[in-house]
Amino acid sequence: MIKIKNKKITDFIKKFENIGPRPIGSSNLKEAGMYIKDYFENIGLNTEIQEYNSNYKLGHIVQLSHR
Repeated sequence: MIKIKNKKITDFIKKFENIGPRPIGSSNLKEAGMYIKDYFENIGLNTEIQEYNSNYKLGHIVQLSHR
């Protein structure tokens, strides 16, 4: 459940939407989320990433705002 209007970011995130199947809370899931967060920060976007319980998917609600 990711709502982003910027096409480059949307395309980037699609790579992570169906990573599974992975156990919830696995290090792979967390690492993917942190990678996305770091990527956004590196391209100059403020990010808030909140994990939510999803069935073996990378589930993040991502809110972006320009610095």
